[in-house]
Amino acid sequence: MAASKNRIDWALLLLRIAVGAGLLLHAIPELRYGGANFHHAAQLGGALAEAIGGVLILLGLFQPIVCLILVVILAVPVVDGWIQGGAVLGHLDHLLRILTVGACGLGGPGKWGLGK
Repeated sequence: MAASKNRIDWALLLLRIAVGAGLLLHAIPELRYGGANFHHAAQLGGALAEAIGGVLILLGLFQPIVCLILVVILAVPVVDGWIQGGAVLGHLDHLLRILTVGACGLGGPGKWGLGK
């Protein structure tokens, strides 16, 4: 049974809200309480990219491009951990975030996105 266009648009909207809000809520504490020295500059830059990307995903603007950039940013610590000898499934929360952001990018903004 094929899903109707209306059901797909609702699913894309819910996915966009979940991913965008999740990224934004994950980035806010790090932006509020992160250190202001050079050692933490990469972490703060990643948190800022997550926050801006979360807002753009919520709005549905430039979604495929934003999601691709965020997947790369989110995958860097996971791959670095693998290179350092960490377990392949050692960071399931990061892998889940990477997969959901990737799915959101593949799905696109849907009917109610501003960048359709």
